[in-house]
Amino acid sequence: MQCNQSFANDDMACEASQCDVMISLNVKSSLDLANRLKAFLTKRNVKVWLCTEMDVGDDFREEIVDAVDSCGAFICLMNEAWAKSNECKYEFNLAQRQMLTQDRPQIVPILLPDLDWNGTKHVRLCLANTNGIMYDDDREAQVFTKILTSLQKLNIGTEISDDDSGEITSVDSKALAQKIGEIVTKKLQDNRITGDKFNRLTNHQLKTMYGFSVSQIELINIALKRKSVDPYEGVWELQGETVNNYDGNRTPSNNFKILLKTGGISSTGLVWGTGTLHSNYSNVSCVWQGTYDDEGACEFKAVYSNNTHEECTGNLDLSNNTLCGDYSWFCGSRRSYGKFYYTMVRSKDKSISVEE
Repeated sequence: MQCNQSFANDDMACEASQCDVMISLNVKSSLDLANRLKAFLTKRNVKVWLCTEMDVGDDFREEIVDAVDSCGAFICLMNEAWAKSNECKYEFNLAQRQMLTQDRPQIVPILLPDLDWNGTKHVRLCLANTNGIMYDDDREAQVFTKILTSLQKLNIGTEISDDDSGEITSVDSKALAQKIGEIVTKKLQDNRITGDKFNRLTNHQLKTMYGFSVSQIELINIALKRKSVDPYEGVWELQGETVNNYDGNRTPSNNFKILLKTGGISSTGLVWGTGTLHSNYSNVSCVWQGTYDDEGACEFKAVYSNNTHEECTGNLDLSNNTLCGDYSWFCGSRRSYGKFYYTMVRSKDKSISVEE
């Protein structure tokens, strides 16, 4: 990339230190192709950096280092001019070293027609370890789409759109809902998950099991009028006990109910509970208050009517309908530790409410 010259920033320019993708190119021979590829990717929410976006006086080598450090994918427009350019070789070596030591960026070679695959050692090295994408003018649209697909596997970019430009113009449009429906079907059909079962999936499952980004989940929920599903939310009745680590003393619970109230996508929910514990000496009422996350991990404080309290950490496991964890009990300067074990059953009584 022959970058020792200045170019004006365009409307699609991004900072080198904030890019998703860096395109490595020989400017004299491939700038038009690079700009078309950048325009295609930018419309699909990919931040692309080219050396042509530097301002007069910028240190282009420092900008290149920033871009390689930031990007998740390093796209090489490989032709003979690129292969024989010392600057392009410098960029490739930097990206290759970064990939070996930090497992990123992913190198994506685009093989232009005039490239001699065996002409230079760094091209041979790259193609011996990485599958390239063949490019010619007649297949440009297909090549660009294949590049986008490769980026999406790295969670870069989105294919959710309702027109050929890739721009989202209306989250309420039928076209967008149809497009999202196609994407959902494509991602989930191999797992035989459709219809009502899909609607019962949590946002966390959509994100971790099926690769949707948070922004895609929000669009899915809006366009398909899908509610944010939280399997923990609701009122639960608990039966169980606490067990002291010191002497193994067991304290059963009674009339214990908790309310789990969702906090939305990527947010914590609220834990609120009341009940009675039966100690060897007396029965004490208890109030729980705390939070849980979308993986079921929870933290709460249990405050008792005898002026003692516990700090608890646990996990909600709906596959076994249990809530288990560890507690630290405090009474003045005294402290003890133990574990709690509860089975959870959904309550028919919905009268429990959160106290502010």
